[in-house]
Parts: sequence; C-alpha cells; structure tokens
Amino acid sequence: MSCNIKNNGKRQVIKTTGFIMLMLLVLNEANAAQGKLVQRQRYVPGEILVKFKDGVADRQKSQVRRERVGQQQQSRFRAQLLKKLDASGIERWKLDGSQSVEQLQKELSNASEVEYAEPNYYMYPLATIPNDLYYTRQWGLNNTGQTLNNVAGNAGSDIEMEEAWDIQTGLNTVNVAIVDDGVQTAHPDLAGNIGSGRDIISSDNNANPHNPTVSTHGTNVAGVIGAVGNNNTGIAGVAWDVNLMPVLFADDSGGNVADAVDAFSWARNNGAHIINYSYGAMDFSQSLADSVDSLETNGILLVVPAGNGDVNNEYVPLYPSNFSNDNIISVAASNQGDNLASWSQYGFATVDVMAPGENICTTSTASEYTCTDSDIVDGNENNDYTDGTSFAAPYVAGLAALIKSQYPAADFQEIKGRIMAGVDAKTTARDRVAAGGRINAENSLIVAESEVLVISSVTVDASGNEVIDPEETADLVISIENAWADSTNVSAVLSTTDGEISIADNSKTYGNIAEGAAASATFSITLGDVSGYRKIPFQLDVTADGYAVTRYFDLVTGQLENNVLTNGTIQTDAYDDVHYYHFTVPSNATSLSVTTTSDENIDLFLMKGGKPPVAYWGDNYDSDENATILESKEASGDETITVTDPEAGEYFVAVYNYGGVINAAYSIERQVATSGSGVIGGGGGSFPISLLLVLGGIVLVYRRN
Repeated sequence: MSCNIKNNGKRQVIKTTGFIMLMLLVLNEANAAQGKLVQRQRYVPGEILVKFKDGVADRQKSQVRRERVGQQQQSRFRAQLLKKLDASGIERWKLDGSQSVEQLQKELSNASEVEYAEPNYYMYPLATIPNDLYYTRQWGLNNTGQTLNNVAGNAGSDIEMEEAWDIQTGLNTVNVAIVDDGVQTAHPDLAGNIGSGRDIISSDNNANPHNPTVSTHGTNVAGVIGAVGNNNTGIAGVAWDVNLMPVLFADDSGGNVADAVDAFSWARNNGAHIINYSYGAMDFSQSLADSVDSLETNGILLVVPAGNGDVNNEYVPLYPSNFSNDNIISVAASNQGDNLASWSQYGFATVDVMAPGENICTTSTASEYTCTDSDIVDGNENNDYTDGTSFAAPYVAGLAALIKSQYPAADFQEIKGRIMAGVDAKTTARDRVAAGGRINAENSLIVAESEVLVISSVTVDASGNEVIDPEETADLVISIENAWADSTNVSAVLSTTDGEISIADNSKTYGNIAEGAAASATFSITLGDVSGYRKIPFQLDVTADGYAVTRYFDLVTGQLENNVLTNGTIQTDAYDDVHYYHFTVPSNATSLSVTTTSDENIDLFLMKGGKPPVAYWGDNYDSDENATILESKEASGDETITVTDPEAGEYFVAVYNYGGVINAAYSIERQVATSGSGVIGGGGGSFPISLLLVLGGIVLVYRRN
C-alpha cells in the first residue's frame, strides 16, 4: 500500500507494508521561531505488546512474566497481562504507574524467550480528504500547484488543512457569529450548519440578504468558515461541523456603527464563542470600541480583516482592526504563491497573521459558488473567484472553531495564541504581520502551550516628531506583548543591516511578561549623514526561558531641506507604494510649496502633525477632524501643493505611486518663504479632503483622474 506524506511542502510517496504508522512531526526552522510543536501521542501510555518465540512453553512464559514484570524482588517492572490477542501469541501488557515503556521494551528484548516487544502504537487516519465537488479549487486548503483564475499555485503553500482534519473537523457546539450582510440560510452547502440568526435592520430573525443579487458578501464568508464538509456537494469549509449564527447588520448600501454594535450585542447575548466581522472603516468610533471591549469582557474572539488598501496600518488605521484589544485577531491576505497579496493591508504590530485571501472559491447566494459561473463553463476564468481580506479573516475564524472544538475549555487568549504560535514563517510577512507568517491549521491544533512574544508597538522619541533624522540620536521604545502563556526572563537583542544606523546598547532585559501583558525597553539609535527617503530594517531577537523567536520591523524617514531637490525611486517591491517625508515650518512663514516631478503617475499629499493616511485607491482620507489633508493628483505625476500663511509646526508629505509602475523615479522639493524673504513657490492650489469608507473588505473606488 502507499500513502502521500507532506514533507516541507512537497509530497513524497512512501511505500509501506502492513499498517501505516504515524510519522513523527519534526520541528523545522520556520516553525521553531513560532512555538513549540508537539507530536501526537505515539502509543497508548503504559502499554506494550509482547510476542514469545515459537516453541516457548506456557511454563517458560509464566516464568518470564514473574521474573521480568512480576512480584519477585529482583524485578524492576510491574505489569499485568491484559489480554492474549490471537493464536499467534501476541500479548497485551499494562505497566503499573508511570514506568517506562521504552525501558521495559529493552528489558524484554534481552530475554531469549521473547521474539519482540513493542509499544501499543496509536493508529491515525492520514490526509483526510473531503469528497466535495469543488474542493480541488480551494487552494487555500490544499495547494497542489493548480492553476486557478489563470494564476498558477505553489504546491504546499496552503494551511495544512488535510493534516488538521486528521485531528479535528469541528463540532456543532461551537458558535461562530457572522456579522455581515446576511447569509443564504437555505444554501445546500450551508443549511446543515446554520443555527439561529438575526436581522438587526428589520428587527426579525430572518438573516437572509435583503438583496441577494448584490449582497453576497456574508454568504461568501460563511462558506469559508463552515460549508458542510465531505457531503459530496460544492466545497468544504475549514470547519466541517460548526454552528453558524448569521447576524445581518448591513445591506447593499452598507452598514453603520449603531447596527454593528447591536449585532455584536445580539451575538454576545446568544452564546457566540467567535465573531467574524469582515468590515472596517478608517473613522475611529468610541461606540464601536466600547462594544469590542464588551466582547472582550465576555470572552469572545473577534476576527477581522486588515483591509484591502495596500498600505501600512501603522500609518493608515482601519477599525476595528487597529483596536488594541487582546480578543481581536487581525488578518492580512496571502496569495497562491504564499506571499502577502500585493493589495493587502499590513502592519508589523497592528495585523496579527496572514491567511489565504486571493482567488477564493466559496459559497455564494442563489445556491451558487464563486468558482462555478458561466465563464468557467466557457473555459474563461477571468474575474471569477473572489478576493479580499474579508475572505482571509474567515479562514482564521474557521480555524478558531476547530481549536475550540479540540480544546473546549480554551479561552480567546489560548485560541489566538495557538493561531499565532502555529504560523509558517514567510519572508513577505515577517515584517508585515506580528506573528510573521501564514496560518497553519495543523500546527495550531498540536502546538504545546507556550508564550507568544510579539512586537506590540515601536515609538521613536526624536525632537518631538517621532521620526529620526540624519545625524540625530533617538530613543527607540519597543514594546513586547505576550499573546499566550506566561513568559519568564524575557530579553531582546536589536540589530539592523543598515550601515548608517548605530545602536548604542543593543541588548535589553524585559523581565517576566504574563499572558496578555506587555513590557517595554528603550534602545538608543543614531542615524548617519544620509538624505532622501529611507526605509530602515530592524531585527529583534527575543529569548525567554525555553523560548526564542525573531521579530522584524521597519522605520521610515525622509527629511526635506528647504529649496533642496531630493530624488527618489518608489515601488522597489510590491509593498513600496508610499514614501513619507517631513519638514518644519517656522512661525514667520508666509507660504509653503511642495512639488514633485515624475514621468509616472504619482500623487502628492500634505498634512500637518502626522503622516497623511493615504490608501491605494488614490483618494485621501481625514481621520481627524482637526487635521487638514491637502492633495494634488494630476495624471502627469507633476504635482504641486501650495499653502499661504501656513501654521507653524511639523508637516508630513506622502508620495503615492498611483500608477503602480515598478521602480518609478521622481523628484520632490519643498520651499518655505518667511517674512522679509518674499513668496517662493506658486501654482497648484489647495485641495479639499475626500471621504472614503471601507466596508466589508470591498474597496469603494473614487478617483478624479
């Protein structure tokens, strides 16, 4: 017989005879940085199987039992014969107490009467594969390198779902609320897992979409979490069995905070263990924050998307993803090549993990699927499937349901800790999500209890502007949070590959960090005599008693000197979309002007007091009513923003690569005129801000040019 065993992402065919024994799990380098993996139990504790040689008389067998495991004084072991299994002479023995099976096995191997002795190994199913019709199109669950939507996959770049299903496929006692635009409750691939629901808008218990032709989002989410598995229909959810609680708070025109708060309250009051909320907005809402606080107090895990804006959430906050509650797990999107999706938002301290979010095959309204429309019948898969961090989040919610099924007593801290500890480390995620990788369902189900130490914040204290400038020394305050079990004797060593950065004392002690707590340490760094925009990579090697992990983060800096032309190159990689600069305007300034020139379509944004929160769709957004963001978005890339009689203070500029051209060259200059020196600059003008709301992980695009 033969079986497929995954080994480092590649499948090997191993020929065996007889029974297939459980292959031991090896802790590889990628996983070693995330947590302590433990193998499943190999054998029944304290039990051993013994086979006597042919021709050994019963009297001799009894003597071996007395001398080797009996009550005689010289006997080191105590065991009893449980059962003679069959005519071949195999016997099942049970050791007393905690005596070693391995030692007894060695002892019996020295007996001339014994042919062999071995532990009573457990038998496990291998590679549980569902029979669902479109399962082969669910690359996030099993990536064989298949081509979907004209995109080739990378074999093994999945969340190890088949291996996880060997352990757990889910229980309908676990309640997952889907706060969304409704779910088609009669969908043949969902109906078996649908529990009670609520329509917040209509104040009734019918949670089906108001306009199912348009409002498909919630049904898409539901399929990823919990489409009924192994039912020879459609797809398989991450959890084959689960109690889905659809809560409709939005329709085809969107949702609002008040209805979201009501939806969270209903889910909380009706026994939800986990809530998937694939929505977000850039406005901070205290009402929503208070509601999330209530979920945390009541022990409910909230799974949310990081956003689809191709920006860094450290600078462009999205709520509730950017709330600091311990019960939130924020999810970025990965693609079929196991990289962070080029459009996904991210943040080394504000986003926790990444999960599949591109070319997703899932359930849709009208009892359909996102991967089975007429285009596929015609052989043209363009524009099929669905994308978004909205659909990465439910992979995590489904995994959370499996963990809760396997460990019913687990609270949200343990569930979140297991998910973060179990990730597979990925290069494009290591400095863009806190855990540094893509979720691995199998790892999360078997990882041993351990601390999960992540960077929760990095603050630069330099001349009051939180940016380090050339030839400046700054305090770098790095906070480490513990997402799971208590940690003792935590310390960290800071380093960088940037030769223009020096670190005065790169080793710091953090002490003990309890579960859910955080601690901070201050490092002193100095930047050399440099110019222009600069991204500075840092590495933090964290150790504790019995634990070690490496975390990564970046700092950006760019000082604009007055009347000095600065050259830059943007989009040096898929995530290099925005460059930030800053400068100080004195109290006697009469005008300021910022200009760019480029052959490519770049845009320019200016904001006093902080980095402009610029998202990839090209419109700016004002997240603070007291701040003013100015913009210039000419298609040519030659941009100008001019301000007359500017207020004194620190100003920040964002250059955004709207055209997306790789290695786009540009020049930027700022001119500030002061009283008595005349007005420098001109042209362009002031541009009012535009309001943009991100809902449901779907980008609403508005652009003038």
